[in-house]
Amino acid sequence: MLKYMKLFHELQEQILNGTLAPGDRLESEPKLGEQYGVSRQTVRQAIALLEKEGMVNRIQGSGTYIRPMERLRRRAHTKTIALVVTSENEYILPPIISGISSTLMNAGYTTNLYITNNSRENERRILREILDNPPDGLLLEPSRNAVFQCNSDQYREIEERLPCVLLHSEFPGRNLPCISPDNVRTAERAIQYLHERGHRHIGGIFKSDDYAAHLRFVGYAAGLRRCGLPLDESRVTWYTTESIDYLYDGSYGNYLYQLLQTCTAMVCFNDEIAVRLYQFARRRNIVVPRDLSLISFDDSNLNNRMEFPISSYIHPKEKLGIKAAENLLQKIENPEFDANYKFQLDLAERDSVRTLR
Repeated sequence: MLKYMKLFHELQEQILNGTLAPGDRLESEPKLGEQYGVSRQTVRQAIALLEKEGMVNRIQGSGTYIRPMERLRRRAHTKTIALVVTSENEYILPPIISGISSTLMNAGYTTNLYITNNSRENERRILREILDNPPDGLLLEPSRNAVFQCNSDQYREIEERLPCVLLHSEFPGRNLPCISPDNVRTAERAIQYLHERGHRHIGGIFKSDDYAAHLRFVGYAAGLRRCGLPLDESRVTWYTTESIDYLYDGSYGNYLYQLLQTCTAMVCFNDEIAVRLYQFARRRNIVVPRDLSLISFDDSNLNNRMEFPISSYIHPKEKLGIKAAENLLQKIENPEFDANYKFQLDLAERDSVRTLR
């Protein structure tokens, strides 16, 4: 933990337990620095954060004073958690949200739900609203965090001020805990599964603006190496949130058709892509699994409603939501708690993978 954050938490605890009473004047910056063995700049940063949290009031020429306890108690015990997700469609989020809400409700907390629609601008507006009126904690599914970090300043502020656990995907460059599937290991296992069934020409479709997809590509590449197969990037294609509808049409559709001719199997970023790829293959007279085997991630309702469901690694869904809520509550009680957790996924085997002779 950063030195100023450690000092902030120590002073915060003294304020909340009454060691520093309302109206008390903090020691000067030099004396605090000497007392805690830190620089004056570190003390200044810690006090600035206390002021931002509404716990102290700095008076020019007089000093820094502890604010009235009634206000501190209202601030420290809002009993609310902000939950920010990219969408609320029926893909996999409803059971995640249900797991979060029920766990928090049993612990006496209210959940405030925000939807970004996977928009960085919406995310920025929502995070500003949350930071201006902080809840006790934040559960956050980052929007498009693999493209560029235009909201990294807010993530830094969250890291400094608010107990937070990320859902599904880390945010590169920030020390924020994350609850997610083990994307790298699961993709590596998918390659091993296909290799054991005789496949040597394995392609992949991944989402370029989703960091989880980049981790799955890392696992895809590692799996190929482990099986002694080359990474042929001509068998890999990428798409974005906007381009998904164009992936199977026009010139790009022709390109995808040619790519499929070089593969016996495809690893799909998620079920949405797998279902669309299956439908595209059928239109192009490519028969699954006779001509092309498919394997995917999430085991979602979208896949389960298919007449020909696809082998897919099972997303923990409600269990992930419960774990995220439980770990956030522990993070609130103990800022030093390591709230990271990765789920190992099992494969729902179906008939979309053919064993080659």
